[in-house]
Amino acid sequence: MRYLLPLILFLHFSAMAAGSFNILEPESVQNIEEPVTVLINTHLVRPSYDHNESFTGKLLNGIVGHVVIVGDRIEGVMEALPLSEKDVHETFPSAKVYDLKGKYVMPGLHDMHVHNYGVNLDLPNSPLFSKDGGPVKHIDFPGVEAMNYRMAYSGVTSHLDLTSFNMDTKALRDSQQQAAPGDMAAHAQSRIFMSGGLFHVEGSHHGDISWLVGDRNDTSIPIDRETIVDQPDQQLRLMSLRALLKTHIETYQPNVIKVSYDHNPHRPGQKVIVGMSYELLTEFVATVKELQPDLPVVCHVGVWRDVEECVDAGARAVTHLPFEQSNDPFYSMPEGILEKIKAQNVFVIPTMVVYMENSMIKDSIFDTSFTKEAVNSCEEGDKTCTCTADVCFKEVETGVLNGQKHFFNDPLLKQVVPEDLINHYFDFQFYAGNPWISWGQEHNRRGYRQRVFQRMIHSGVKVLSGTDTMWEGTFFGFSLHRELELMALSNNVVKPPERLLTTMEILRTATSSNHEFLKHNRGQLQPGFFADLVVLNSNPIEDIKSTRDIHSVMINGHFIDREGLVPAMKVK
Repeated sequence: MRYLLPLILFLHFSAMAAGSFNILEPESVQNIEEPVTVLINTHLVRPSYDHNESFTGKLLNGIVGHVVIVGDRIEGVMEALPLSEKDVHETFPSAKVYDLKGKYVMPGLHDMHVHNYGVNLDLPNSPLFSKDGGPVKHIDFPGVEAMNYRMAYSGVTSHLDLTSFNMDTKALRDSQQQAAPGDMAAHAQSRIFMSGGLFHVEGSHHGDISWLVGDRNDTSIPIDRETIVDQPDQQLRLMSLRALLKTHIETYQPNVIKVSYDHNPHRPGQKVIVGMSYELLTEFVATVKELQPDLPVVCHVGVWRDVEECVDAGARAVTHLPFEQSNDPFYSMPEGILEKIKAQNVFVIPTMVVYMENSMIKDSIFDTSFTKEAVNSCEEGDKTCTCTADVCFKEVETGVLNGQKHFFNDPLLKQVVPEDLINHYFDFQFYAGNPWISWGQEHNRRGYRQRVFQRMIHSGVKVLSGTDTMWEGTFFGFSLHRELELMALSNNVVKPPERLLTTMEILRTATSSNHEFLKHNRGQLQPGFFADLVVLNSNPIEDIKSTRDIHSVMINGHFIDREGLVPAMKVK
């Protein structure tokens, strides 16, 4: 049985306690053997408990928060009148006391969709390794450990890896779990939760990623076409599927299972894909539940049909949020789909940043124009090129820097990303003629994804924040803060009588909701939860960008040496 809340927080109890309290007799305090840390005089940002209005009311009434941490867990939480260090030491002579003097303490942030490949790609669709296994040079290829340090530095204290070099990721995850309490290097890393790979069929969106990772065979799990996909005998098919999943679960001890279920027909510049059948998907989810009933299945989806069928099949979450376009059957939101997602208690990871960021960067920092250039002929499928009887013309996009910086002058970004990579984004050749980025520009301007996100939150669908970081325009640690900002910016498309989303609702996606999904006792300022905390210099309820204004970060009850991490975050 864990220790109960000691006497110290009862000293100035003022009927504003935020939690359940069991007060001990003074002599029982002496039985505590683990290190005791007490945070006093802070403002507690508790998305699982408070609303914007109640939080602001406490600020106006001079109510401050106090947190008792024993070992790696939160032991007690109270909001009351101020305390002094002397008050604490009268009860805990050996306690470490941190007077935070009105700073803001919130649960550590979660990024629920990253790839521990450890690279921020600096070219569109650029590989990590060539098909023969040789490395491809990148501006920034920090490695798995450095990427985890970057996230910890940024206040992202936990993350869900949804496919990477899985043996490397598993080794680091296992070392975190086995680390001794005094191993400060291990406690300074973002906590890893992982899928151990991605299940896919040949011809699907993820059917061949050798272009990306070369001959690394620990990155994804192909569902064999002969023995499973095209096997007409259901009993034999299920036997093979069960064997595949059983081996995977025993090898990686995954926290979730990820499967590619994507039938998006509109991928600019890419070939048409063939996804998994619904029949196989239902067998896949049922087999996972048979093997390990509490293991969540996460579907990578492309269109609304994918979302609905994943929900019907029994998946626990879908990652990526289709936009809504009523005149296209693939992107027209099915009637009642949000109510169905809510009723089935399915979580959605929108990953708005990976779809929106490159296009927002381009729109923000460049003034663009188009010219026609004569060419000998048009390549097949190039919609920017047209021919007459005599000559062919290709539409060429050019861009001139307009002096805007978007977020590239942000102090947090500058700490976790090399300057050379930042400078790369000011080269228009990165964007010129890129159909994916142009597609995103149109969608951003029309507010497609923002409107769907608003509807989803207002419908009561449970949302988890995730970034899909490793792709262009995303940055480990920093992009989670941008994901929260994009959620807040979705208020720009709201029209009366719709209400605006509150900051607490947005912060919930990166904190308290994650415990409900992973059952990992992280993400909430509550007794019994791991002491993963972010201390902010400014009020995130007033401005969501204040989540980047970080004073300090605590993981597993230890304040990490953020500045000491800077060398470890760099490219090896």
